[in-house]
Amino acid sequence: MKCHKCGKDTDVKDTRTLETNIGVCFVRRIRYCPKKHKTITHEILADHSAIPDIYRNKRVRKLKAKSKPKKQNKEEWLTRILSQLD
Repeated sequence: MKCHKCGKDTDVKDTRTLETNIGVCFVRRIRYCPKKHKTITHEILADHSAIPDIYRNKRVRKLKAKSKPKKQNKEEWLTRILSQLD
Protein backbone atom coordinates (compact mmCIF):
# COMPACT_ATOMS: atom_id res chain seq x y z
CA MET A 1 0.00 0.00 0.00
CA LYS A 2 1.22 3.51 -0.77
CA CYS A 3 1.37 6.39 1.72
CA HIS A 4 -1.42 8.90 1.17
CA LYS A 5 0.93 11.84 1.89
CA CYS A 6 4.22 11.03 0.15
CA GLY A 7 3.33 8.06 -2.10
CA LYS A 8 6.06 5.73 -0.78
CA ASP A 9 5.46 2.07 0.13
CA THR A 10 4.23 1.43 3.67
CA ASP A 11 5.10 -1.34 6.13
CA VAL A 12 2.56 -2.95 8.49
CA LYS A 13 3.62 -2.45 12.11
CA ASP A 14 0.51 -3.71 13.93
CA THR A 15 -2.41 -5.98 12.98
CA ARG A 16 -5.38 -6.75 15.22
CA THR A 17 -8.70 -8.48 14.74
CA LEU A 18 -11.42 -6.49 16.49
CA GLU A 19 -15.18 -6.68 16.92
CA THR A 20 -17.67 -3.81 17.12
CA ASN A 21 -20.48 -3.50 19.66
CA ILE A 22 -22.95 -4.91 17.12
CA GLY A 23 -20.77 -7.97 16.42
CA VAL A 24 -19.06 -7.02 13.15
CA CYS A 25 -15.49 -8.36 12.97
CA PHE A 26 -12.78 -6.41 11.18
CA VAL A 27 -9.00 -6.20 10.91
CA ARG A 28 -7.20 -3.01 11.91
CA ARG A 29 -3.73 -2.43 10.46
CA ILE A 30 -1.36 0.38 11.37
CA ARG A 31 1.09 1.22 8.58
CA TYR A 32 4.10 3.53 8.44
CA CYS A 33 6.06 4.83 5.46
CA PRO A 34 9.82 5.55 5.56
CA LYS A 35 9.00 9.19 6.42
CA LYS A 36 7.03 7.99 9.50
CA HIS A 37 3.59 8.98 8.17
CA LYS A 38 0.96 6.87 9.97
CA THR A 39 -1.98 5.25 8.15
CA ILE A 40 -4.67 3.14 9.82
CA THR A 41 -6.82 0.81 7.71
CA HIS A 42 -9.92 -1.19 8.65
CA GLU A 43 -10.64 -4.28 6.57
CA ILE A 44 -14.05 -5.96 6.54
CA LEU A 45 -14.76 -9.27 4.81
CA ALA A 46 -17.37 -8.78 2.11
CA ASP A 47 -18.98 -11.60 0.14
CA HIS A 48 -19.97 -9.30 -2.73
CA SER A 49 -18.24 -5.99 -3.23
CA ALA A 50 -20.11 -3.04 -4.70
CA ILE A 51 -16.78 -1.80 -6.09
CA PRO A 52 -15.86 -3.41 -9.43
CA ASP A 53 -12.48 -5.09 -9.64
CA ILE A 54 -11.04 -2.80 -12.32
CA TYR A 55 -7.46 -3.80 -11.65
CA ARG A 56 -8.06 -7.46 -12.46
CA ASN A 57 -9.93 -6.52 -15.64
CA LYS A 58 -7.16 -4.15 -16.84
CA ARG A 59 -4.26 -6.44 -15.93
CA VAL A 60 -2.17 -7.60 -18.87
CA ARG A 61 -0.95 -11.10 -18.31
CA LYS A 62 2.50 -12.15 -19.46
CA LEU A 63 2.76 -14.82 -22.11
CA LYS A 64 3.72 -18.19 -20.79
CA ALA A 65 7.31 -19.24 -21.32
CA LYS A 66 8.08 -22.19 -23.53
CA SER A 67 7.01 -25.42 -21.95
CA LYS A 68 9.65 -27.68 -20.46
CA PRO A 69 10.66 -30.72 -22.49
CA LYS A 70 8.84 -33.87 -21.58
CA LYS A 71 10.57 -36.32 -19.29
CA GLN A 72 12.03 -39.36 -20.96
CA ASN A 73 10.79 -42.82 -20.25
CA LYS A 74 13.03 -44.89 -18.00
CA GLU A 75 13.44 -47.43 -20.79
CA GLU A 76 14.61 -44.79 -23.30
CA TRP A 77 17.11 -43.45 -20.81
CA LEU A 78 18.39 -46.93 -20.04
CA THR A 79 18.82 -47.87 -23.70
CA ARG A 80 20.67 -44.60 -24.38
CA ILE A 81 23.10 -45.29 -21.52
CA LEU A 82 23.63 -48.90 -22.60
CA SER A 83 24.39 -47.82 -26.16
CA GLN A 84 27.04 -45.38 -24.88
CA LEU A 85 28.67 -48.12 -22.79
CA ASP A 86 29.06 -50.48 -25.75
